[in-house]
Amino acid sequence: MKTITKKLWSLITALFVTANAYAYDFEADGLYFDLTSLSNRTCKLTGGNTSYSGCLIIPESVDYEGLKFKVTEVDAKAFNSNITELSIPQTVGVIPYGTISNCKLTKLIICDGENDLKIDDYTKKGSDSYGPTFAQPLQALYIGRNVNCNFYCSDKLIQLEFGPYVNKMPYMAKSTKLETVVIPDNITEIESGSLYGCTNLKTVYVGNGIKKIPREFCHSCKNLETVFLGSSISAISSICFSNCTKVLSLDICSDQLNTIIDVTTYNV
Repeated sequence: MKTITKKLWSLITALFVTANAYAYDFEADGLYFDLTSLSNRTCKLTGGNTSYSGCLIIPESVDYEGLKFKVTEVDAKAFNSNITELSIPQTVGVIPYGTISNCKLTKLIICDGENDLKIDDYTKKGSDSYGPTFAQPLQALYIGRNVNCNFYCSDKLIQLEFGPYVNKMPYMAKSTKLETVVIPDNITEIESGSLYGCTNLKTVYVGNGIKKIPREFCHSCKNLETVFLGSSISAISSICFSNCTKVLSLDICSDQLNTIIDVTTYNV
């Protein structure tokens, strides 16, 4: 206990000395942080006196003055337009407004974690029923936990992967370079129209956690050829495969299917 107390006192003294010289509390591995709680040993990523560029991997924790501090927050001014790749750890719960809007991200990793990630910084306000949308020129996207927004990646996204803690697939419409989407068994809910207009999509695998295929799920996926529906499917909603005129294989593994709404509009 005495050792910890001495370390904390040394830390407070060091912070007092450096506070007047720098716009951050400490630096670790080339990143800059402000302390948010000494008792809980938490800190916040900040921009410091420089600008990050290229690939930015936010760590779960950092060491300072012999103590380990958990990174739980990101300052709204921490990022800039020079960041192209970003990894968000499970310890960060919120991306505040103004953080990402100036970035041009090509790769985003939302690390695995049980707690949801709230992205307050929408770069595009949804004008339809699907709500606020995160718009970045992403080429690769890994979603390791549930997020509170949808994604609009247009003609850039070619790689999409879901982690084990995601149970709801967000809206990913008009990702026109996606060719394959695999929805793992841990996902139990899909947003309506989630793959709408993904015109280069060829293969969709829906895992065993999904019971209902929502409305307009793959609407206007004009090059869709292969669809696999898992063993829990009990209902297929209307026009979920409308304008999918090239489907060659529709494999339904479920023996629980009892509702197909408006099958005449499928065009498969």
